Amino acid sequence: MSASPISRIATRRGAARPERSSSSCTQGSHGGAAPTQRKIGIYGDEAITLEQARCTAGEWRSLVARGIDPKVIEAEARENETCERAQRIKHSFANVAQVFFTYKLAHERRGKRAERDFRSIFIPVWGDRPVGDITTADVLAIITAKKRTAPAMAKALLTLAGRFFTWVIDQQVYALTTSPCSGLTKKKIVGETTPRTRRLNDAELFALWRSAGRMGYPVGAVYWTLLLTALRLNEGAQMSWPEVHGDTR
Repeated sequence: MSASPISRIATRRGAARPERSSSSCTQGSHGGAAPTQRKIGIYGDEAITLEQARCTAGEWRSLVARGIDPKVIEAEARENETCERAQRIKHSFANVAQVFFTYKLAHERRGKRAERDFRSIFIPVWGDRPVGDITTADVLAIITAKKRTAPAMAKALLTLAGRFFTWVIDQQVYALTTSPCSGLTKKKIVGETTPRTRRLNDAELFALWRSAGRMGYPVGAVYWTLLLTALRLNEGAQMSWPEVHGDTR
């Protein structure tokens, strides 16, 4: 290896600073051909240190001695790095979740709500990470934080995350063999939730019915449906017409 010397340039105040220069290595050739000089990198400004240049030159000499062109090895390394980067993007949590939305949740009545929870809770935290890198500790961090303010929501999120990772394993293409939700139970992680016992009396029911009539369509109709069927809010609001009208074929 031959490293070009560091030239020093005087500054206005009389001090001296190193100038960026390149480090190179002379690569031998077979068959009596002239050796080839190849650049290792830019020396100075923390681009590459002298010790790193020497180490690289030593590795190149070792490869040349075995009849291997370092340029080929570097090209293979760059290609592998590109493939790994593309794989990480393809298998990122956000991209895998989108496939889950399209092929799983899109066919479920509550799929839109589950997708909304995914986009607001999980994707902002895990979006760029490979789905196989999500750990049990990552799941616990989200569920534990949510249970402080919304225990029921925390249970629903744990169930949703478990469904997602089970689906990912079933696809057998994302290099995930064990769900990070395995062994996590709602009772152990969130605890018991107190069921609500509040009920509307007759006067309150009448007032709600009359107020719903003043709201107009479609909001008023939704509240009438809830009163008549005892459905939950989103169950009533997201019903499709066939669920109400039945099969007319």
